[in-house]
Formats: sequence, structure tokens, C-alpha cells
Amino acid sequence: METALRIVYLQDTLCGWCYGFSPQVQQLQQHYSGVVPIDVVAGGMIRGSRVGTIADVAPYIKTAYRRVEETTGVRFGEPFLENLHAEASLVLDSVVPARAIVTAKRIAQEHVLNISHDLQAAIYRDGLDITQEKTYRFVVNRYGINTDIFLQEMFSDEVTAGVEEEFALTEALGVTGFPTVIALAGYEGWMVAQGFDTAENMIPRIDAVLRETGA
Repeated sequence: METALRIVYLQDTLCGWCYGFSPQVQQLQQHYSGVVPIDVVAGGMIRGSRVGTIADVAPYIKTAYRRVEETTGVRFGEPFLENLHAEASLVLDSVVPARAIVTAKRIAQEHVLNISHDLQAAIYRDGLDITQEKTYRFVVNRYGINTDIFLQEMFSDEVTAGVEEEFALTEALGVTGFPTVIALAGYEGWMVAQGFDTAENMIPRIDAVLRETGA
């Protein structure tokens, strides 16, 4: 039976630390399955004037990805590293994958968290272009979702509005970095993680909130 508490996972598909954080969130998902729901929120890390190519940020990522690997134990795939070292022209834009997450919430709610993980893996493990339609077909097809319907929905007015709501929620919660995990009960919130942390550390914090709220 689900409690009144929910875990809000604020992430961005283009966030390398979120990619490294995925196994920890999956552990939370398993631990609280059927008890505490996990809501994924698309943060909108790279949009507007910040949109650019992987070549624009390659000097930073070439150093940063090693720190992510060392800290999280997650490895970046050779296809991604080839794109990185070649300073490829892949466009980095958080809005398109945010559309996919909002679409999944509308038509495949039970798969939202897994789809969010798979989108990150598509970039950082498989080296796929997150702006291309075929990437989304590849990701959602494994869940038995009609890919034509999914892609049509992705660019609907309703999803456009939903994406703006996701970004507005991120700002309203005062979140400026990803990943962030917050436990929410009604209008009260408790910080669970800012930046990378382990499920082993987060579970006691969430359990403490459950005891405090009686949720």
C-alpha cells in the first residue's frame, strides 16, 4: 500500500552525474516498490542560450566523466567517448528528452523512471543523438509502446505545457543542480540528496521522514 509520502527525483537527461546516479535510484525503486512512489521531474539543465554541441563542452566533459566514473562506479560507453574525443556535432538540448519524459507520464506512467534511465544510457553508454527520432524509438520500443503514437504525443501542445510545468517545478523547489532527491508529504519537503549519494545513505533519511510524518 502506497503512503502519502512521495520521492521526487529531479534530474536531467544530459546530466552525467544523473547517469552515474541511476543505479542508486533503481535501488530506491526496488526498496520502496509499492510503498513510496518515485516521481521523475525533468530539470531543464541545458536549454535556450545554453544549447550547443558536444564539441562546445568537450574540454570540461573529458575531465568530468572520469570523476563520475571514479565516484559512482558507472562506466561511460566507448561510443560516447568516441563522440567526445572527436568533439562531434551532436546537439545537447534538454528540452527534447524532457518531452519524452512528460510523454511517458501521459501514456506509460509505469515506465517513466526506467525510460529516464534508458535515455541517459542512450547518450552516455550508446553514444546516440538525443535529438533524433530514432533514439526515442529505440528506447521506448522495448516497453511495448507504440512508437508512432509516442513520437506524435511528444510534440503535442499538451506535452509542451507539461515540459514548462516540469521546469517551473524545479525552479519553485529551488533546485539548481542535479541529481536532487526530495521527499514530499503534502506541502512539506525534506532534502534526501543533493548531488550524488548512495541508496545506502538515502534510505535511512527517507525512513526517518516516514516515521516523522506517519505517512
